[in-house]
Amino acid sequence: MPDPNVDIDRLLNALEGARDLLGASRELPKCAACDKQNASLSVFCTSCGARLSYPCPGCGQNCRSRDRHCAACGCELADKEVLESIERAKAAEQILNSDPLRVFDELHKLSDNRAVHYRARRQGKERFLKVAEKNLSRNLLRNEAGALKELDHPNIIRLMEHHEHRDRTVVELEWVETEVLRFPLSIERLIKMMLGVADALGAIHQRGIVHCDVKPDNILIRKDGTPVLIDFEASQRPGEARVSGYTPMFAAPEQVFGDRVDARADVYAFGMTLYLLFFYDRLPSILDPESGTQRAFEKILKASVKRSEHYLEPSTMIGGFGRKAIASPEEDVHYTMPRVKLPAGAASNEGEMLGAKYFFAAELQRIADVNRRLDLTREILAIIAESTEVDPDRRPANGSELFTRMSTLADALGKEA
Repeated sequence: MPDPNVDIDRLLNALEGARDLLGASRELPKCAACDKQNASLSVFCTSCGARLSYPCPGCGQNCRSRDRHCAACGCELADKEVLESIERAKAAEQILNSDPLRVFDELHKLSDNRAVHYRARRQGKERFLKVAEKNLSRNLLRNEAGALKELDHPNIIRLMEHHEHRDRTVVELEWVETEVLRFPLSIERLIKMMLGVADALGAIHQRGIVHCDVKPDNILIRKDGTPVLIDFEASQRPGEARVSGYTPMFAAPEQVFGDRVDARADVYAFGMTLYLLFFYDRLPSILDPESGTQRAFEKILKASVKRSEHYLEPSTMIGGFGRKAIASPEEDVHYTMPRVKLPAGAASNEGEMLGAKYFFAAELQRIADVNRRLDLTREILAIIAESTEVDPDRRPANGSELFTRMSTLADALGKEA
């Protein structure tokens, strides 16, 4: 018994279109513009370049100019719809063949690695561009664009445009005016900053996305102090690790071994980032020398500064987009106290010496201020320890749980204010 839901007329049209197509395949198609024969699957005439086929207005499958109905869906190929389809195809081809960077008024190259990074201006607005030409780099940018299309959060970089051209992929992101951080960070600021990162991770985990590369270099700080999570090139859905590259210090054990990764891999990287930012340049001499805390933390505080120097260069977390590529060697912005340089073999004059002493007194007071809430050290270390458990089942499950833990610390700050 025939299916009552089948459109008999459309089926007959499709059969007629298929018959036309089979009949056409027995003789080589002739170009309507120059009357030259071409290969049966040619899209453009090899003699004059005229289009020999066009996408069906209904289903997008290629049809030939002599067809009356689409062989795939049975759509009637009326002249008006065919012309509109051809115009759309031409516009798409122009985009593919055009130079995607011509639309920008200004371009300043920031770095040239796997993808080229630019600071650009378009219609009076700043943009951050990533441009890739090689297949691997293009796939990573497509992956980032796909993830960011699903996300809209104040602590996550915003995708403006994604362009695919014949020889390159362009991802256009918002430009973030960043602040240069001075270390060590105050406990209050560190907690509020990492609370925003946890909120961002909670949002991406709710969408079923794992960032897979959380680290200080991938966190921007806006001028108003808001953290922004960037660089989603390695992001993926939970499952077997898809990208073999990772940042060793921040990669979870399961990520290193290529096992299944999920939100808990980002939790591990969050814990390592919190560890570095908390201990970096925090001077142990400010702690009470008579307390057990001083003796317990002295070695790890000293060791952590050396260990973290490689990861806390004047780059993204500290200096903004492209800072690593353009910073001059003289800019020791990651040092708390600038080095005093004196001429070889010469003693400083009284003014220089007095200035250095005033500077030291002010710096000592600042260090005391930023370490004022070291009473929260136990709670901070507990979050770091739980987040960096080797066994992922013993870590917080996702960014939302991290946000809850960090909120408890933020509440403790508020009660003392």
